[in-house]
Amino acid sequence: ATCALTDTGHAAARAAVAPGMREIDVWMALQTAINETAGHRVPLGNDCTAGSRAFNIGAWPGDVALRSGDSIIVDLSTRLGGYWSDSCMTYYADGPTAQQAKTHRFIQSALDYAISLIRPGAVAREIDAAVRAFIAGGGYPVYPHHTGHSVGVGPHEEPRIAPYDQTVLAPGMIILLEPGTYWPGQTGCRLEDALLVTGDGCEILTHFDHTYPGQG
Repeated sequence: ATCALTDTGHAAARAAVAPGMREIDVWMALQTAINETAGHRVPLGNDCTAGSRAFNIGAWPGDVALRSGDSIIVDLSTRLGGYWSDSCMTYYADGPTAQQAKTHRFIQSALDYAISLIRPGAVAREIDAAVRAFIAGGGYPVYPHHTGHSVGVGPHEEPRIAPYDQTVLAPGMIILLEPGTYWPGQTGCRLEDALLVTGDGCEILTHFDHTYPGQG
């Protein structure tokens, strides 16, 4: 249910993103949609960050207006019934440039690859290493953050898909995967889905639209 609220938020964010809209405008649009759907105030995190920022990996939304050609990362968590979700999508103010479109497709392929690695018996740090190698192999800057994490009563919980985590995945775990790539002050792209580890693989719990405007 809380993952479904993130889907609602992303639909509202997609509709709000346009040149001249500020980060805070996009955030308020998704917050309003989520609260209206839930029928009450829903606590939210995490990032709503224009690609033009000097540090564009993640930050709270501010008075930063989107310009033509800008990307904006919307990393959205909701809390419902005491449990957190997480998700991320990258949008483009007036449609992606050719390079942004290429990057977006590549990061989607990185996320698809990461999802394919989630199964019982997989080791967290080995997944992290494999996804980082995938990004580097594509010739893109490797992200400086973790590849993923779990959620529950907190927005970030163990296991973490990170170089130091030796946790072996087991059925019933919730795993978030969020590969990305960034060029500070210019643009960036990150995509994130929530997954439930099952007996023989995983089930995707987030279902917002990963395509970018104009891709179809």
